[in-house]
Amino acid sequence: MKQPLKLLVLISLFTSLLIAQNTHLPKIDSTIIYLANKVKVTLLSDSTAVVSELLVQQYKNNQYVNIYRALYSYNSDGKETEYLSQTWNNSAWENSYRMQNTYNAQGLLATSIFQYFDMGWQNSSKTEQSYNSYGNLQQTIDSYWMNSAWEPNYKSDYSYDGMQRLSEYISSNYNYWQTPPAWVFNYKMTYKYNAISKVDSDFVFFHDGIDWQPNSRTIYTYTASGQQETSYTEEHDSGWVPLSSDSSAYNSNHNLTYNLYKRYNGTVWQNIEQTENFYQNNFLTESVQSSWMYDPYEESKYRDIFSYNGTILSSQTSQIWKNNQWVNQGLTNMSYDINNNVAIMEMFIWNGSSWVPNYKYFYTYTTVLGLDDEAIKMDFDLFQNYPNPFNSSTRIIYTIPATTDVKLVLYNLLGERIKVLEQGVKLLGKHEVLLDDNSLSSGVYFYELRTPNRTVSKKMILLK
Repeated sequence: MKQPLKLLVLISLFTSLLIAQNTHLPKIDSTIIYLANKVKVTLLSDSTAVVSELLVQQYKNNQYVNIYRALYSYNSDGKETEYLSQTWNNSAWENSYRMQNTYNAQGLLATSIFQYFDMGWQNSSKTEQSYNSYGNLQQTIDSYWMNSAWEPNYKSDYSYDGMQRLSEYISSNYNYWQTPPAWVFNYKMTYKYNAISKVDSDFVFFHDGIDWQPNSRTIYTYTASGQQETSYTEEHDSGWVPLSSDSSAYNSNHNLTYNLYKRYNGTVWQNIEQTENFYQNNFLTESVQSSWMYDPYEESKYRDIFSYNGTILSSQTSQIWKNNQWVNQGLTNMSYDINNNVAIMEMFIWNGSSWVPNYKYFYTYTTVLGLDDEAIKMDFDLFQNYPNPFNSSTRIIYTIPATTDVKLVLYNLLGERIKVLEQGVKLLGKHEVLLDDNSLSSGVYFYELRTPNRTVSKKMILLK
């Protein structure tokens, strides 16, 4: 049974709020959201404080009825071994799909198998990963279940220099049409580093069936503190020609104050996106974004204004520039419990003259005692999208160790910015973004997570 898209988005929102804070770990017992109808999301934790079940219910006929649930299983090291999705058929839970993971002796992810349920579990796709002796990813092979067997589809090979920095990445497709079938090179990226181990330049090559041909290259510069200051990308077309550029500026506290992304149209440079951030006492108070993505001669402008209660974010106001003035769009207010966990989140929309309630979250927590603080520390991390490869939609999960300004951007293989998937100040913890865009064509894409202090990117594959 298919669920409304709005409800699926809400499920993603709630799974993103598994927040670990300070000296104790809160567990979300239940969260209630008010829309046209009440929806209740319950997150249940096991004795080790990891989420074991996510349950979604909707209020109908004076009671909450089941809609959807996800069950999580872990090994003795706390690694997720299974994610099971089920839907309610009015009398019992029905299996929908699952992901099963295995790990090697180092505790690193070795295999992920995706299965769907159709009169029993049916294999769909598999990812196998191997590592070098330093624990760095060395090879990834993606396979599909066809003709009652796993058939390879896509392969990634990684090479490292003497300092275990990624030096080369090669992707290959498995060609079943040639005799005999074999791996065929697709493209590769090579990386060079500066004295502080930051990427100095990278090169993209495509394989024409005979040899590697240059496609694009990017050169980077950094501030004295190691933050990326500029990037300049060229594409190869009977010689190197300009493609795009990105420049950033920071204040004395190393907070991002300015960013400008431009594209070269063959004659002149055109602005595509610009961000200006303003701070007070090291807290982001205003972020202004300008975009010329869809029309280089027409600027779309919007901003977010942030308010704090001491050191805690209390509200975020979104506005759009219209008729030479800022016009309200949305408002989010947050209140916290005595442990600084989000207790209530209220969201409003502007009707032209006043704020109108849109929906509201309530959070309740229990506390797990006796846990080592270091064991529950949340790190900055960007995870591999799932499923990958995907043919319609995929989800991206990232974690941040503190409330900060975040931008998640999708690029194509040439380094061209396709769309901004998420942007704004996000609470510390785990966040999930759903990518569902039928306008994208098959191919390899990169998604980049950027904060004022860190930038990381990963590859995804769209197969239609």
